[in-house]
Amino acid sequence: MNYDLDLDSFLPQTIDLPWESMQEAAVDSAATEDTTSDEPPPPHTKKCKTATGTLPKSGRRPVEALRRQELADLKQQVRHFESQLEAMRVYELLDKHVPRWKKIARHQRNQVRKALEERKHLQQAIDANLSFIAHMSSQIRRKFEV
Repeated sequence: MNYDLDLDSFLPQTIDLPWESMQEAAVDSAATEDTTSDEPPPPHTKKCKTATGTLPKSGRRPVEALRRQELADLKQQVRHFESQLEAMRVYELLDKHVPRWKKIARHQRNQVRKALEERKHLQQAIDANLSFIAHMSSQIRRKFEV
């Protein structure tokens, strides 16, 4: 399966953001201004400009650039996951020809490895709490001695 769709065609070329979202994204200095008028502010229709007062080279707003970058990242993830899926399918095909006893042996080795890792983890937890365990043991002994 090939999922190389041109998702750029689904995105609008320009996006008019409502004034409220632009106001929320503004710096705290905008919050200090007096906004007591009952009328809602007009929608933002101007294109974003750089510090020099000109439009970015691409002619797109920063939000669009972020969306396109996110889309490119997601496409890369799709390609990565497709390659992983294909590798797993190949492994599964090769694994079908392995005798049953080898599969059982592999499973047992994996179980032993997991058990050893868990034992190591639990031993580390015991070592970390050794003083607490000793203190609680002495408390219990005192309680039964009295």
